[in-house]
Amino acid sequence: MGCVWSSADLVGGGYRIKIIKKIAEGGFSQVLLCTDIDSGEHFAVKKISKHSRESEERIAIEISIHRQLLDVRNVVPLLAAITTDHITYLVFPFCKKGSIGDDLLRRRSSNDHLGQEQVVCIFHGLCSAVRAVHRLGYVHRDLKVANVLRADDGTPLLTDFGSAAR
Repeated sequence: MGCVWSSADLVGGGYRIKIIKKIAEGGFSQVLLCTDIDSGEHFAVKKISKHSRESEERIAIEISIHRQLLDVRNVVPLLAAITTDHITYLVFPFCKKGSIGDDLLRRRSSNDHLGQEQVVCIFHGLCSAVRAVHRLGYVHRDLKVANVLRADDGTPLLTDFGSAAR
């Protein structure tokens, strides 16, 4: 999987990507809102620094888990993994509805809450995703509302397997 970085464009995995802005940041990674130059489609690209052998192993596990869970409805699908010597880029669909955490913060400011049916739907979807991860012999180890995204149709999608372990 080759990669070329020029004029703020990431090329690889069948994509020519332009960065729009940073939308999240963690200890060793950033999530970038990007667009494909050819299709105009938006993506979330997780940019992960490879700073040690251990970080390379974690990245490999994260990619492996995503690839094994491609058909699981409640897991964000990995579209491409693009690697350079020091950075790995994981390309995901952009979930414009954001995370459950984002939704709860918006609702909090307007004194709104999730209805029982919505909570059950989110919980059921999350349980389905976690069950699939456990069947692979892994545990997620970072379950939180910020790591559960909403698809356009509202489906809850588990993401961020960077802390997963056997």
